[in-house]
Amino acid sequence: MAKLLGKNNYQDWSKINGAIHQKLGLDEKTQVRAYHHAEMAVMDQMVTLVQFLSHKKTVYFQRGVSPYFESIIPHFLRDSLKIQNILPAEHLSTTDQREEWIKNIAPDTCCAVLCANHWVTGEKFEIQPLVDALEAKRIYVLVVNHGDASMLSEKPTVYKNILHDLGDIVFSVMGARWKNPTLVSWQGRWDAENFDKDWTRVTSALPDETEVKKFESEFSKETFFTNGQSRVWNKAVLVFPDINAQMLRANVASQLGVTGVDDELFGTIIECDETIYPPLRMWWRPDPAPVTVRGMIQFSVSALKKYPNLAHVVKTVAAGLVSEQTWEA
Repeated sequence: MAKLLGKNNYQDWSKINGAIHQKLGLDEKTQVRAYHHAEMAVMDQMVTLVQFLSHKKTVYFQRGVSPYFESIIPHFLRDSLKIQNILPAEHLSTTDQREEWIKNIAPDTCCAVLCANHWVTGEKFEIQPLVDALEAKRIYVLVVNHGDASMLSEKPTVYKNILHDLGDIVFSVMGARWKNPTLVSWQGRWDAENFDKDWTRVTSALPDETEVKKFESEFSKETFFTNGQSRVWNKAVLVFPDINAQMLRANVASQLGVTGVDDELFGTIIECDETIYPPLRMWWRPDPAPVTVRGMIQFSVSALKKYPNLAHVVKTVAAGLVSEQTWEA
């Protein structure tokens, strides 16, 4: 029975929390809480916070940039909470927009959930003025980081909680006022014995602007970021309008002899759209164009460094695919 109930789950979970705390050099007032999945983390922390602050009826969510909020919002609406959307194009693009939003923060606000970057593309958002304004009003802030290992050096402040989604490792670094208990975070299997190895693998892939720019310069027509947007430099992002990115990914991997774990060095969003819930079009705003969903492929910094001839291989494979699907009269 003890084995069935997960006898050592809590102990192993606590060991992992302690290991993260030590690796990040956090002070004793800062709590670390590991999770199996970022969506679980958002649900766990927001439900308990809203219950704790039941007299506060307004919750802000930054929408259109993360899939992790869609499952919790209907529950909050059912509980008569007022959900306010923060949309990057309307509230975060300019200083005037941010200042206008700050002026109109509802006085009964419980919490705001913000994203440092886009879950798919890695575009970064200027949220610090919002965080500062919310903290000045003693409003809780949950900041979600999608895969940017360079943010691990950022420390939480009193009302700020940083949720790091690093893929295989997900955890929150919680400010001193975040004292709400957990409902589910410790449950499930935790591999404390191999945690150091997993941590090294996940955190070693730091952003590298020089490497990404060098690679993307070979693809001037296919580069996704064309307007100088702020971004996380942990991956090259390309869109091939006339090619199915899954086919391109498979052929590039075959040419390089990539198998197993290394297969994760390349990613396509059409593949994500077919295997995750909610699908991209349920949460990504504005809606991604069909050509973007079909043709976007991403190459991690690790892939760029491991395969020096990657740009040449991608070009060759892409040209071959276009040739194969072109009909001659």
